[in-house]
Amino acid sequence: MTNSQKSFATRAIHHGYDAQSEQGALNPPIYMSSTFTFETAEAGGDMFAGEREGHFYTRISNPTLDHLEKRIANLEGAEAGLATASGMGAITSTLWSFLEAGDEIIIDKTLYGCTFAFMTHGLPRFGVKVTLVDMTEPANLEAAISAQTKIVYFETPANPNNRLVDISAISAIAHRAGAKVVVDNTYATPVLTRPIEHGADIVVHSATKFLSGHGDVVAGLVVGSKEDMTQVRLVGLKDMTGAVMSPLTAMLLLRGIKTLELRMERHCATARKVAEALEAHPAVLHVAYPGLQSFPQADLARRQMSNFGGFLEIVKRAKKRGNRRLFPSLTRGANKGTYTENFTKAFGYYRRTNEVYWHGLDFHALRTTFHHRLSDGTCPGAHRRKLMGHEPLDEGERAYSQKGISIASLFEQVKKIPFDVAWVQSPIRGNPKPAHEGKGLRLVHRSGT
Repeated sequence: MTNSQKSFATRAIHHGYDAQSEQGALNPPIYMSSTFTFETAEAGGDMFAGEREGHFYTRISNPTLDHLEKRIANLEGAEAGLATASGMGAITSTLWSFLEAGDEIIIDKTLYGCTFAFMTHGLPRFGVKVTLVDMTEPANLEAAISAQTKIVYFETPANPNNRLVDISAISAIAHRAGAKVVVDNTYATPVLTRPIEHGADIVVHSATKFLSGHGDVVAGLVVGSKEDMTQVRLVGLKDMTGAVMSPLTAMLLLRGIKTLELRMERHCATARKVAEALEAHPAVLHVAYPGLQSFPQADLARRQMSNFGGFLEIVKRAKKRGNRRLFPSLTRGANKGTYTENFTKAFGYYRRTNEVYWHGLDFHALRTTFHHRLSDGTCPGAHRRKLMGHEPLDEGERAYSQKGISIASLFEQVKKIPFDVAWVQSPIRGNPKPAHEGKGLRLVHRSGT
């Protein structure tokens, strides 16, 4: 059976690894070595010059990372891959490899907050022109692109509102102008979408999220053509960022990717069930989930995705200030965690997305993120919530039955939404000062904070 005939799950477990070449070890060894010896001085010199394959310094390559890079490249349908220390390491290493002063990058208007900050505050400091475009309409890119445009960059689905971008249409426009297309595929993963199959040149991931799935690593991945990945490895990674992944992290990612397809199936199933349950609730303005018929880009989602993801967004009807009821308090006393894990725990923390803060809270079988944004046209007071779940609902039934809570009552709790929200002043450093700067949100339960 050829590699192309093997299933995604089989390739996620086995691709690129020959156990017999590693003394029969079931899992790839962890090569915790900073440097490597050479057969001869000439061989070492050839490796340094890029004229011979081999490992000589882990900042450039490592056998454990090589296994991971080959596997993610295969799953994404790319020629080659590159591992980095974080998702932002993947993004910055890629962009520093292809951009210089005087170039232009066109980005979608909705991006992950740290990506947005790097694009709008970081790149311009070095003479790179950054143009924001709403890429849900390809005609907007057609109107904005120029001879100076070197990269077109977007996420699909986008963080935080699940909006989609037509990869094929955007890629065709960008390529006619001679620009590369870079897509952040963190939300979809190669299980649901493979952007290179739709015309993208480079795909980046925050592997911290779904690819790892266990909440125990921070990591990034890049895939693309062999030529492009060599450029990113020897310029962006080696010389510009030094964002090198540890071999131990690579091993943990290889472990996580083995169960990626199974986990995504559960994430998608849970998110869809919750989206359908909440869509009709009178307190909900709308639910943004690509699998719903009401989703504005449902047709594109069906064309571009094999399933619809583990995140959804809920926009609540709410007044601008105070006395807004949010989501149930089923997490007090639970451990802190993040949405990078398979397992649902409670978490609450502030992060910066563009100009304002959002706040997260979580409960069993549902991932939640609360945030309040004005930068993308949302009316003040609208609330959003993203959810993803991995545990089966019948397991939640058993867990909560010990506390006298049934799954049916759990969803009734969702409908009651017994949280109030108070506005607080929060300093926001490093961003421009819009009229609404300093406004953040703090969740306040009626019985206390």
